[in-house]
Amino acid sequence: MDRASELPLIELHDVRVMLGHRAVLENVTWQLHAGQHWLVSGPNGAGKTTLLRVIRGDQPISYGAGSRTYRLRGREPDALATAKANIGYLAPEFHERLLRMELPLDVRALILGGVRGTLYLPEPATPEEQARVQLLAERLGIAGLLDEPMNELSFGQLRRALIARALVNAPRVVVLDEFAHGIDRQSRDVIARTLAEAVREGTSLVVATHRREELPAAITHELRLENGRVTSAGLLEKAAPAKSARNGSAVGCVIGDVIVKLEEVDVFQEARHALRGVNWEIRAGEHWFVSGPNGAGKSTLAKLLYGRLRSAYGGRIERDGSDENVSVARIRRNVGLISDDEQLRYDWSIVVEEVVLSGFFASVGLMRRPSAEQLETARRVIRDFEIEHLAQRPFLELSFGQRRLVLVVRALVRTPRLLILDEALNGFDRDVRVRILRRVEELARGGTAVVMIGHHESDIPDWIENELRLEEGRVAAIVRR
Repeated sequence: MDRASELPLIELHDVRVMLGHRAVLENVTWQLHAGQHWLVSGPNGAGKTTLLRVIRGDQPISYGAGSRTYRLRGREPDALATAKANIGYLAPEFHERLLRMELPLDVRALILGGVRGTLYLPEPATPEEQARVQLLAERLGIAGLLDEPMNELSFGQLRRALIARALVNAPRVVVLDEFAHGIDRQSRDVIARTLAEAVREGTSLVVATHRREELPAAITHELRLENGRVTSAGLLEKAAPAKSARNGSAVGCVIGDVIVKLEEVDVFQEARHALRGVNWEIRAGEHWFVSGPNGAGKSTLAKLLYGRLRSAYGGRIERDGSDENVSVARIRRNVGLISDDEQLRYDWSIVVEEVVLSGFFASVGLMRRPSAEQLETARRVIRDFEIEHLAQRPFLELSFGQRRLVLVVRALVRTPRLLILDEALNGFDRDVRVRILRRVEELARGGTAVVMIGHHESDIPDWIENELRLEEGRVAAIVRR
């Protein structure tokens, strides 16, 4: 027997990671052997993303505090750069960074960059590399998008392209952090089949997710973190069916006047016809679930309602009984939005308490002095979400997940006439999802109309009565429950 096969592919021993003056990981010891596939679990803030970055080699460990060893190609330890070339990686932070940069890349070039772990290949791709891209694109259902600009993809289409990028080098290990975030059920099934093929080809998986129903079937082991420490590690136990985050009952609001009415609305984004002839209205006291596959136009609809996008000529949008052209500032005084797009736009490094307070003014940054009542409300909601320890920390120094939660709190601090939640529960553990839904229900009982967009019907509260289904930018169905 080849004794090299008995050695771990990756070994961490007594690892510590400090970010600033704070220990994020402490005394972490772990091994990945060939044939194993691991889930890294734990509540928000446990240190999962930092651990995945350590495993990939992107996060330095504290000097003299533990060791990290790779043997991905044989008995002798690999250099860090050599190891990273054999570890595929996908995390929400990378997805976010790509969208911020707005690079002039087509999908084929984006995937090919994964061959060297760069954004651009330093030399032309070989025929074998081109064939690998084509194979993965076909497996993931994006072969028809290979020559399309990256920036014109829907969120879910781009996520599938990034899965292809992580796998294009046929890596020995692939590390995936919340890889199914924002993905519809059909796309999750496609990704699951693609990951199963990668496992059959010899790739080991290390994944983190708060939704066990999204786990790849190959997962064999689980490492659980709490407060930066390993609390358990071993064989994956078959979990009981996940409890729904749904709660509440009918909120009992009287249906009132029209808040927003769309008539024959079309929206174009670049050359893409994103919404087509949409007719729909939202009344005060009504609550809606907007469903549909990736690319159907759900996030485009959210941006339209929020004033981020405008209707093409010929369509009509009525707001609060008037079809007059309304300023974006006025729209946002009445409409709140939680979305990945908002996280991309909020790039002021003010402290967290001020970020939350800016929600009262729908501004990026705090443009005016808040009242005593607003300050009291903001601090109460911050306590409700148990992020007091972050209140005086600069926003841009937080982790991706922490920033995401802070922007949720920012949107929930005031009482808008209309609140739109676009995949707002993704990336959070069940306790945080329940907390968010509890606050949303509180706003709904106070008269706020709620529109929830998502791919997990188990997240939709019982008091959401109506459903709008979109397909290819068109209204496929309106169901009043």
